[in-house]
Amino acid sequence: MAKNEKNIKASEEFIKSVLERNFKQTVQAEQLRAAAERLCDAVPGAKKKAA
Repeated sequence: MAKNEKNIKASEEFIKSVLERNFKQTVQAEQLRAAAERLCDAVPGAKKKAA
Protein backbone atom coordinates (compact mmCIF):
# COMPACT_ATOMS: atom_id res chain seq x y z
CA MET A 1 0.00 0.00 0.00
CA ALA A 2 1.45 3.32 -0.98
CA LYS A 3 2.09 5.65 1.92
CA ASN A 4 0.14 8.60 0.60
CA GLU A 5 -2.27 10.96 2.32
CA LYS A 6 -5.38 9.13 1.06
CA ASN A 7 -4.21 5.80 2.46
CA ILE A 8 -3.09 7.33 5.73
CA LYS A 9 -6.48 9.04 6.23
CA ALA A 10 -8.30 5.78 5.46
CA SER A 11 -6.08 3.95 7.94
CA GLU A 12 -6.72 6.62 10.58
CA GLU A 13 -10.48 6.19 10.16
CA PHE A 14 -10.16 2.40 10.33
CA ILE A 15 -8.07 2.45 13.50
CA LYS A 16 -10.31 5.04 15.13
CA SER A 17 -13.50 3.11 14.35
CA VAL A 18 -12.09 -0.20 15.61
CA LEU A 19 -10.91 1.34 18.88
CA GLU A 20 -14.21 3.15 19.46
CA ARG A 21 -16.50 0.30 18.45
CA ASN A 22 -14.69 -2.65 20.02
CA PHE A 23 -12.83 -1.15 22.95
CA LYS A 24 -14.70 2.10 23.72
CA GLN A 25 -11.37 3.96 23.50
CA THR A 26 -10.21 7.15 21.88
CA VAL A 27 -6.71 8.05 20.74
CA GLN A 28 -4.88 11.35 20.38
CA ALA A 29 -4.42 12.70 16.85
CA GLU A 30 -0.61 12.36 16.84
CA GLN A 31 -0.78 8.75 18.03
CA LEU A 32 -3.49 7.98 15.49
CA ARG A 33 -1.37 9.43 12.68
CA ALA A 34 1.70 7.44 13.75
CA ALA A 35 -0.31 4.21 13.95
CA ALA A 36 -1.83 4.84 10.52
CA GLU A 37 1.61 5.42 8.99
CA ARG A 38 2.90 2.20 10.52
CA LEU A 39 -0.15 0.33 9.22
CA CYS A 40 0.49 1.65 5.70
CA ASP A 41 4.13 0.53 5.96
CA ALA A 42 3.11 -2.94 7.16
CA VAL A 43 0.56 -3.69 4.42
CA PRO A 44 2.30 -4.93 1.28
CA GLY A 45 1.54 -3.05 -1.93
CA ALA A 46 0.74 -4.53 -5.28
CA LYS A 47 3.89 -5.92 -6.85
CA LYS A 48 4.49 -5.28 -10.53
CA LYS A 49 5.29 -8.32 -12.64
CA ALA A 50 8.65 -8.37 -14.32
CA ALA A 51 8.34 -8.15 -18.08
